[in-house]
This record gives sequence, C-alpha cells and structure tokens, in this order.
Amino acid sequence: MPIQLPNLDDRTYDDLVQEALSLIPTYAPEWTNHNPSDPGITLIELFAYLTEMLNYRLNLVTNANKQAFLNLISESKYPLDEKILDEKTLNEKIQEAVLTLRSPNRAIGCEDFETLALAANPQVARARCLPRRNLKYENSQNSQERPGHVSVVIVPKLADLFLYNNPTFTDYTDKASPVTTVALPLYSGRNQFLYVGLRVPFKGLQFQLKVEGQNYNLKFEYFDGSDWNQVTITDHQLVDETANWTASGLIKFEPPKNWKQTTLNGVTDYWLRISTTTDPSATAEAFQIIPKLDVIESVEDYLKDRRLLTTKLHIVEPRYVHIGVHLTLYLKSDALKQDVEARVVDALKKFLHPNKGGMEGKGWQFGRNVYVSEIYQLLDQLPGIDYVQQIGDRPELTVRNSQNPDNEDSDATGRLLKNENSKLIAVKVKAEELVSFTKIELEFEPKES
Repeated sequence: MPIQLPNLDDRTYDDLVQEALSLIPTYAPEWTNHNPSDPGITLIELFAYLTEMLNYRLNLVTNANKQAFLNLISESKYPLDEKILDEKTLNEKIQEAVLTLRSPNRAIGCEDFETLALAANPQVARARCLPRRNLKYENSQNSQERPGHVSVVIVPKLADLFLYNNPTFTDYTDKASPVTTVALPLYSGRNQFLYVGLRVPFKGLQFQLKVEGQNYNLKFEYFDGSDWNQVTITDHQLVDETANWTASGLIKFEPPKNWKQTTLNGVTDYWLRISTTTDPSATAEAFQIIPKLDVIESVEDYLKDRRLLTTKLHIVEPRYVHIGVHLTLYLKSDALKQDVEARVVDALKKFLHPNKGGMEGKGWQFGRNVYVSEIYQLLDQLPGIDYVQQIGDRPELTVRNSQNPDNEDSDATGRLLKNENSKLIAVKVKAEELVSFTKIELEFEPKES
C-alpha cells in the first residue's frame, strides 16, 4: 500500500491573516489599531499572500523536482538545463534507480557474502559463509578461529547429463554427481551420444571412472546455432587425459567462441556431445562426470571488490563426510527385492543430496548431523518395506575412508554420537561439511510371520 502524501496547502489567505491578528495582543498589546489602513496590517496581509503562494508551490512535486531527485540517486545524470523528462519516464527511471540502490553490493556480514556469492556466477547453487575461518589452508582436524578471515563454501550446480540411444533420451543428471554411489555405464556403441550441458560455457570435463573402457575413439562436438561442429586439438586445444576413457582424468578445451545454446529433451544449455567412431570392446563406467568451470575464481573476484579491505577472503568447495549405511530390510509379502533396493538407494541419495536433499528438498544443510532415527523414518515410508533393523550388532551408520569407501575411517571415532548405552544416535557433521553415502550395504529378509 503506497504512503499517503500529506496535503501541505491546507491554509487559506484568510486563515493566515486571522492567525496573525490573534497573536498581536500577545506579542504587541500596545498595538490597538487593526484597521486595513494601518501599515502593520498591510504587512501582515502581504506576508499572508506570500505564504499562501509558498504553500501552494510546496504542495506540488514537479517533473523538475523529480528529475533533480533522480540525479541524486542514479548513476546516470539528466541535466535540468537540457531537457525535463516526462512524468512516465521519470517514474520508471526513479523506480529502476531505487531497486539498484536496494540490491546488496557490499559484503560485511555472512548474509551479505552468501547473497553476493549467488549473484556472482549463475552456476552457484548454494553458498555457506563461515566467519573467522580459513578453510583453504586448514584441514578438518585442526580447525581454529582466525579473526579477520572469512571462508565461503560454494556448491556448484549439477551439469545436465543425458544418454541418447535413438530415439530415447535417458536423464542421468543425478547419477554422475559428486555424491553418487552408483557407477554410470557409458554408451557401448556407435550412434549413441553422451550429452553434458550447463547454462554457461565450460572448458572441460572431469571423468572419475570405475571401469575403464577399451577401443573407444572419442569425438567431441558443440552446437554453433545451426549444426554440430567438432572440438579439435588445432582450433580448441583439446587435451584428453583419459586417453579415450581408458583412465580417469580431465578432458579440457578452450570453449568455442561460436558455441550456442540449444534445447535437448526440454532443457536449454550449452551442450557438449560425446560419441565414439568405433565399437568399444569394453564399456566404460563413470562414478563422476563434472564440468570444469572458473566458479571459484569468478566468485572470489566478485567478492573481493565488495569486501572490507581488511577482510581476508577464502572461496572453497564443500568438504564431504562419506557415510556408509548398513541395514536389514524386512519386506512385505508382495515386494520384489530388486524394486525395493532401487527405491532405497534412490531415497538415500536424494535425502543427502547437496542441492536437492534435506527435509525441504533445498539441499542437505551444512553442518547438519545425520541421525539414525531419520534414516529409519525415511525407509519405513517406502513401498514394499515392512520394517527396518540394524545388521546384527553392527552400527546402522559408519564413516568411510574418503580414498577407499570400502574401508571405515579409523579416525572417525569423534564423529560418532552415542547414548549412555553406546547405541549410535548420529554421525556428527562440521559446519563446513556436507554428506554423501559412499557405501550402502543392505540385507533383505521376508516379513516375519
């Protein structure tokens, strides 16, 4: 609701004259001649006339007044001696200038850093600010407060990932993310395509392979607005460190200058199309396919211009706590094991997903502990499951070694939150950390009669 402007022109000439006459006995009691012929009365009438005119002008906001105000709040200047803008244009420009002034442009508190980090690069999905911390040089074992330092943890958006096998697109976006637990089989023949896309151009792909391929001869293509063109060593400095998917590594290139967005399977992105010109003798499988961007660098450059001069800024990617889940699932009589297993794996991955997980589906919260009771609650709601129990005396959750998920982390004792009976309650997560399931061990039993 707009503010109602006061009426400043609310007193007439007669009102002003009568008020002045009523004050004469108070301030000049010896003045007794109040006739119009008295010079003093003439002056009162003159000032009443001038005051009435001033009130009238004061009650008006002219276009010249608005333009002068616009010059005060806008970066662009509109000299009054050149041209007075029309009222509609002035109102629009004033609104634009006010909105610009209201947009945050300086980073002082943590909320400022997080808001500006999202504005710095469209590929930033989430940001978490940690004051008095230097996460770039400290590890998770020796964290300490550092006055004057600010760390901002950046969670990039996931790339869109499609496998195309004429005429079908299959969406594998979530299956090749940084927190995946299942390897993605890459295509195994010619006339099949892997599409990787982002809202902005990128300069490489990091492949983390579980199974190495054989006899691939990879071809990389981009869309120029009318057709697909090949990314080459000569024109785009293409370097394939995976040696045609025979090893994990980075495939990097200079983004083509004529790279254009196009729509595939309903998604508009800058797409890189990967195919093979030969029939592989062994199909490669990838844990992760992650585009390489200058997200960290762009956010750091953006925030450095907006921080306090004495603030030491550190932009980092999230640290992940790798967790294993070990449970026995008792199935209902009409449930199929393979269907239930697929649902459980999918539900667990979604629950802890950095961008889509959590109770509200906005991403698992930084520093939020993983509670055993929440895992039970999550799985109890799935179709086909009667109830859930732990496997013997084994804890439901374990902390895994980040380098080898098959092994437990020997230094993770301090992360295990237990009750007085040594029963596991939760896995503790630090403020700068997110969570991923890297090992899911499930046993299945029929419903007990």
